[in-house]
Amino acid sequence: MAAFAGHQKQRALKILATVALGLAALHLWLSHERVGSPPLVDPESDAPQDAALLPARDNRYRIGTTEQTLNEYALMDTLIDSMLVNDYGIWRKWIRNDRVQRENALYLRKIVRIPPGFAATLFNIDLKQLAEAHRWDILDVREKMARQAGAVDFFLDIGRDRTVYSQIHMLVNRNFRPVGKDLSLVVSGFGLSYDELTRAFLQLPEPIALVVPTGQQYSKIISHEARRSGKVVLNRLPEKRELVYLEDDPDEGAMKQRLYDTLEKAPSGACIVAYEKVGTLNALRSVLPRLAKRGYRIVGYR
Repeated sequence: MAAFAGHQKQRALKILATVALGLAALHLWLSHERVGSPPLVDPESDAPQDAALLPARDNRYRIGTTEQTLNEYALMDTLIDSMLVNDYGIWRKWIRNDRVQRENALYLRKIVRIPPGFAATLFNIDLKQLAEAHRWDILDVREKMARQAGAVDFFLDIGRDRTVYSQIHMLVNRNFRPVGKDLSLVVSGFGLSYDELTRAFLQLPEPIALVVPTGQQYSKIISHEARRSGKVVLNRLPEKRELVYLEDDPDEGAMKQRLYDTLEKAPSGACIVAYEKVGTLNALRSVLPRLAKRGYRIVGYR
């Protein structure tokens, strides 16, 4: 009898344990159904999980609007993505866009993974100008120290009429290579002519260096004008420093991409050598003013 009672007791305990496990599983399932949205932070991001949803600093603003009204913001959201990709070199796979339900209202949440050293100040200036051009306002900007020493995540609320339509979360990813690179740029091929192309290179505001061999027909005037515009004049290509050559391409889009690729592979402190070509000039005109946004600095040749 004692053995039978013990067996019954063990069986009852197993049943109770099974019921408890079932209730726990049911609770987890119900919790998941209530959440009903993807994780707030990209799992590849190293930012703290609680950093993905920071509320507004106070109650000055209402977060979320109707779906119909939110659709008015769609163009602005697309323009921000385009600026991040084309001007700041952020890969599209580093940008995540979600629609978030909040208290019977919708808002957009953009999570952007950025490298250490991201040009946050320039981005904020560009974003403000873009928003104002399309009649949107930056309602709030907040910062939070990231896990990486010296790195800062920052958060922006965009909307109008005291209503937040979108929250942008710029999260530093410590696995990305920090941006920031000093490079010098040398353009070769001057001296044989003094035409519109040569003058256009002389008018570039960046501190590029020109290779002007002595003894050419126009060497003296080109050297004089180059120095007058603050540029360094070399008689021949450098020999004792790391050189990275930029080849010309007749296709304007391909040439700009080739310039970006060359900048990317060049180590900090290297010298990029280009040639006096129309495609090179057009690429430099387009790309050089944007380089600071990607962490590149063109420094004078020394």
